[in-house]
Amino acid sequence: MNYLITGLPRSRTAWFAEFMGCPHEPIVRMNNISDIDEFFEKNEGCSDFGMGFWLGYILEKIKPRVLVIERPIEDVKKSLKSLNLDIPDTNFCELLADNISQYRANELVKVVHFDDLNNTDVMESIFYHLRPDEKFDKERFLALRDTIIEADCNNLSITGHLMQKEITPLLKVNGQMNFEQILENINIDLIKNQILARDDLWNKNPVRLSNGGPHRETHDIYIRGEDETPYINKEKSWVNHGNPHIPVWFESCDYLPEAKKIAIELSSLLKSEMIGLVLIYKVEPGKMIYPHIDKGWHPSYFEKFNVCIQSNEKAAFVYDDNRMVQKAGDVHWFRNDIVHSVINEGDCDHIIMTVCLRFDDGYRCPHSPNGWSLTVEK
Repeated sequence: MNYLITGLPRSRTAWFAEFMGCPHEPIVRMNNISDIDEFFEKNEGCSDFGMGFWLGYILEKIKPRVLVIERPIEDVKKSLKSLNLDIPDTNFCELLADNISQYRANELVKVVHFDDLNNTDVMESIFYHLRPDEKFDKERFLALRDTIIEADCNNLSITGHLMQKEITPLLKVNGQMNFEQILENINIDLIKNQILARDDLWNKNPVRLSNGGPHRETHDIYIRGEDETPYINKEKSWVNHGNPHIPVWFESCDYLPEAKKIAIELSSLLKSEMIGLVLIYKVEPGKMIYPHIDKGWHPSYFEKFNVCIQSNEKAAFVYDDNRMVQKAGDVHWFRNDIVHSVINEGDCDHIIMTVCLRFDDGYRCPHSPNGWSLTVEK
């Protein structure tokens, strides 16, 4: 069954997204009301104050279990003002509160006051209202209860420390390094929770997982890559797979929306011109990716970055002369045009999201010759 957590802004909706492991404010990426239907078809629930404006439609069409967090409007406005954002003084909060209040008596709606959210019994009743068939994790609640979790004002997950201002293909040409750390401490909590909640998404597109291939002991989730449909429909031969193409988003990105969001943010931050393959892979304890070199059009066209979602000190990306050990939240650029492998000798899964980006290589199309014009033969 679907669920929705809503209320006025600054009412701990970001905290609830973390606790429940659900998307936060997906409405900001929607263009029309049909996107709401599609979202709930692919996701169990979300935490989103903006959907309060559409609560009547959502209750009638989706019929989710709803939590409404009530917070005094003056407290909300004071909290918004403390952010020092250029927010116009309007009756936005009053309109949202009035709309939500119409549905307080609906049997699917549970109303809780903001000041009661630190109460364990209240939180347990909220959890069982939203997820009646699952067990309330009291220890997790107590661990998170006093944690301040806020949406970044620019709606970014990549808020870690930028360690290298610019990455260019010259790194690969120079041969001075096999990898370079770009970011640290980015927020990977939501993407990790989304992955752990959707175990059914692994190996839905197993093109890399052939029995004799180097990735045969791994599991993966394709977020973006070459469209497989023409090959499955036998319009193209698999021999041509990997030739020049325009990457597309795979179905899994709608179930793991944070993966797409992080890839887009990383591309924007590093000023790339195209997103190529985006892939999440998992190496279980005692397993490995065998030594190999990535060959073909795609590896030569895109630079590769690894976003570490979960790992341990005994898991490593291995080269002949050194190795890359990542912590959760680290982002590294790495070479894939030389022999490399991945090992996991630790006690937890090594989970990585690889994001491939294309940068400006300096080529410019010249002006047309003087006097030249396009002539269309009839």
